[in-house]
Amino acid sequence: MKKYILSTSLLIALLSVVYFIRQYLPFELHSTYPSMLIFYSLQSVIIAVVIGYTIGKPDIFGLVALGIIVLRLITALFYLVVMYLLGTIDASLFAIQFMALYLCFLAFELTTVLVNLRQN
Repeated sequence: MKKYILSTSLLIALLSVVYFIRQYLPFELHSTYPSMLIFYSLQSVIIAVVIGYTIGKPDIFGLVALGIIVLRLITALFYLVVMYLLGTIDASLFAIQFMALYLCFLAFELTTVLVNLRQN
């Protein structure tokens, strides 16, 4: 759990720095980048709470790990649909950056959660 919180916090800090140095980047960030980052940060907090609940319960950890991945996917798709319905400007840039953030957070989640799953 500590490894998950630490790695996710570092990822959020790194992505926040990317936002603050955006004028020096060779590409532009979508105007909703901060809200995307907040969305994924809130998801990570919820996932950390769920992982904390399963510590010491190896019989349900595998199911919870799969549930966490599915929860992240479903909530991400819901957020994506809501943003499209609200009429996001430059939808292709939004979709690319949204999926890039999704993959970053998913990779960090999988590297920390699957390590615990192998131990069980």
